[in-house]
Amino acid sequence: SVEFGDGTGGVRSAMAEFYGGVLFIVEAGEGAHLAVVTAEDADAGLVGHNMSELVEQLGEHLTARPRKSRTS
Repeated sequence: SVEFGDGTGGVRSAMAEFYGGVLFIVEAGEGAHLAVVTAEDADAGLVGHNMSELVEQLGEHLTARPRKSRTS
């Protein structure tokens, strides 16, 4: 991340193609991501746009607090 980004780390978005489909992942709030699996012929631009709209509408409700570690 330091070499190609600003050094803060983390993934903002990702897309992975596999046989039979595509996986899209975007940031969706503090500590949260939205993942969608589509058919391989899905319109990536439309999927990305709809995911962005959903995050815009629901982002504040999609946050996840950091988990506390358990001690024995």
